[in-house]
Amino acid sequence: MQSPVAQEAVPAHEPAAADGLRTCRTCGAIYRKQFARCPSDGGEIVVVHDDPLIGRTVGSFAIDELLGEGAMGRVYRAHHARLAAKRYALKVLHGDHASDATMRIRFAKEAEAVSRLAHPNVVTVADFGRSAEGLFFIAMELVNGVSLADLLDAGPLDPARVVRLARGLCAGLTHAHAHHLIHRDLKPDNVLVVVGADGEVPRIVDFGIALATDREDARLTSTGFTMGTPAYVAPEQAVIGKAVDHRADLYALGVTMYEMLTGALPFTGEPMEVVLAKATRAAPPLTAAPPALAQIVDRLLARDPDARYRDAAAVDEALARASLAPGPPVVARGAAPARRWLPMGAAAVALLGVASAAWWVGRDRATAAAAAPAPVATASTPPPPTEAAPPAPSPTEPAPIEPAPIEPAPIEPAPRAAERAPERRPERRASPRREPATASPRPVVAAPPPVVTPPPVVAPPPPARAVAVGVAGVAVDGALATGAARKGVDRALPALRGCVAGATPGTVTVTFTIGEARRPQQVSARGGSAATQACVAAAIGGVRTDAAPDVGDARVTARLAFTP
Repeated sequence: MQSPVAQEAVPAHEPAAADGLRTCRTCGAIYRKQFARCPSDGGEIVVVHDDPLIGRTVGSFAIDELLGEGAMGRVYRAHHARLAAKRYALKVLHGDHASDATMRIRFAKEAEAVSRLAHPNVVTVADFGRSAEGLFFIAMELVNGVSLADLLDAGPLDPARVVRLARGLCAGLTHAHAHHLIHRDLKPDNVLVVVGADGEVPRIVDFGIALATDREDARLTSTGFTMGTPAYVAPEQAVIGKAVDHRADLYALGVTMYEMLTGALPFTGEPMEVVLAKATRAAPPLTAAPPALAQIVDRLLARDPDARYRDAAAVDEALARASLAPGPPVVARGAAPARRWLPMGAAAVALLGVASAAWWVGRDRATAAAAAPAPVATASTPPPPTEAAPPAPSPTEPAPIEPAPIEPAPIEPAPRAAERAPERRPERRASPRREPATASPRPVVAAPPPVVTPPPVVAPPPPARAVAVGVAGVAVDGALATGAARKGVDRALPALRGCVAGATPGTVTVTFTIGEARRPQQVSARGGSAATQACVAAAIGGVRTDAAPDVGDARVTARLAFTP
């Protein structure tokens, strides 16, 4: 049998390239652990630069390209060897798992169970088995969509959108639970969002570690408690011997909804810290979501499974009611004073606007009255009507702001009693002393055009030499696939291209840590100018890897080449 590893390879114990793959020279299985020989066939483990399975046939499927990698295996785009138009997503187990007898039993049983699922919100399994070379695989429906994790990279989602997506997930879980299957690793990475005629449709993928509840097999359940992603698993999943049922998926749904609404996880930290926090304290309540939606998430995140909803259908009913009456958002306790101040400030601005408008209207009326010819006082002229006093302001309303007087009235000598008669007021207003003010106090005078001094002509700076940026290499220290880290760095290239302004040709080395949240932490850069280092660190800090390390954190070192 021809070896699938036809490229140049070096033994695994020798120094390898940063992006090398540990693979069996005989069967082509990918290994994450430090095996010297393939446990399945005894083949030598070597390090290669390219994936040995691309272009090969596994079972009845020809592999075209790599789509991604997780803790259980690598997922490829493939087509049927005899029906080229049939496209699939082919998941090939890592050699580490395929070499374990318990995992092989679990894989075969659960793949057969998952193949019975057929629902619009579940990615179906088309085939599974073991290739002639000894590789275990699952052929799934190929879905052209974007993962929910990628959508969350842009920030929290609108509550109405969260309700629509969550109801689709409830429908898929209801179907799976009806077939006695628990996903046990529901998270945004395992949800693909497809845009169809009816809008966005979430589809649950990767039932690779699903638990069949209609079977009793000690070989399967004894090792199952460690399965799942710590940030999303229910508290009971981390307890040895604790019963796990479909309500564990409801807890994961609650964590997913929490992240969709806030852009953050309810519990963060190291995996053991997260597990301990879930077992000892309640999740922090939502403070920026509609009350009805926040209550649903709080109930889903209950530590006691009996305090959660009875099933996914009950969650869907609650979400339907929440979508009909979303209600106002809940105000965060810490931010309450600031948020209360905002409407008060808006009301004060509105009152000042009304007062200013009243001031200008009063001024215009006074100006018009002063400019108008004074009436001639006669004995038959009735006194001017007395205006009714404005109503007193309500005790709960602020007193109206009176407009300021436009001009002070001229000081007159003390008039005699006869001059104080009402009919003398028009004559006093028309006294010669007011003549200079007969014109409008706001005359429209054509101001001379401003003298505009043109800015001095400055010669443009010489064009900077164009600099391009690319990824020269990625190295990983920890239980994270190099390909996953490399893909995360590649995602930062659009942002890194904004760092070429003012950059000089050379290499910038950036290091960061990837943990359970799959976001870079402790990012630092070396090489180039300080501005270039800050720009590179900011660009790398905004990416997200496809997978999290199997154990602990992984330290990633990436070399970025700035070339002219």
